[in-house]
Amino acid sequence: MKTKRQCPRCRQILQPTSLLEGGRVQVDTCTQCRGLWFDAGELQTILKATTDELARVDQQLIGAITDRSASPGEVHYGPCPVCCAVMDRCAHGHRSGVVADRCRTHGVWLDGGELEALFDWVAAGGHLLDEQMSVERRRKEERREQARAERLAAAGVATGDAAGAEHPGHHRSGGWLADALADVLERVAS
Repeated sequence: MKTKRQCPRCRQILQPTSLLEGGRVQVDTCTQCRGLWFDAGELQTILKATTDELARVDQQLIGAITDRSASPGEVHYGPCPVCCAVMDRCAHGHRSGVVADRCRTHGVWLDGGELEALFDWVAAGGHLLDEQMSVERRRKEERREQARAERLAAAGVATGDAAGAEHPGHHRSGGWLADALADVLERVAS
């Protein structure tokens, strides 16, 4: 027999509800606090379905949404409705103002009103801004790794596993100390 899923806030039994035409996505809702449980991938499906392909980033509107959504309320780490492990709290998207509860394996919990805030964020182009920020973060990390590898090469420190593979039983030149020194040099250079 399948265990009933409980709301991580008020512990009520969650009720299945179909979203999108044809019931393509079925989420679990709490009738008491209006919270929503999305199994893995369902929230992205819902947000993608509401995305306007002609959307543009409206920084002013995104700022207003972020300000409106940000609340200094009580922080609560609730259990996953599926596995009962304590969920992580993390911002959903750049400047959305929504802090979602996530189970790394099973899905995402949104408190009452947070889905509507995400719809507003998407309508203001927040998803586009989030994609731009993700690309920039990846580029910055790649540049940082490239600069680190160049500093190590200039210092004559072998990188990768090839140096250690030439002489079994020997560690690569430099080892953890060289890595730590390169990290310190990177921070000083930044």
